[in-house]
Amino acid sequence: MTFWVNRLVATNGDRAEVARSFLSSGEYLQLEVFGVYNVFLERLPDADGFNYWVGQRASGQSIEVVATGIMAGAEYFQRA
Repeated sequence: MTFWVNRLVATNGDRAEVARSFLSSGEYLQLEVFGVYNVFLERLPDADGFNYWVGQRASGQSIEVVATGIMAGAEYFQRA
């Protein structure tokens, strides 16, 4: 929490900038990908897949594109 308070001070109270920083943080991107695995595959992510999809998010892919990619895999179709 201290980090984000300091970030708010550093941006002269620009809450939108702090929100953008939070939503693009590595931790948040990991939570998003974890959530997609949990919702669509109902399991914890494997390390390789998780790292790949977090990397895709970090490079600018939307969470919708990541979710579509995960749902396009054979595992998702086998579950359905």
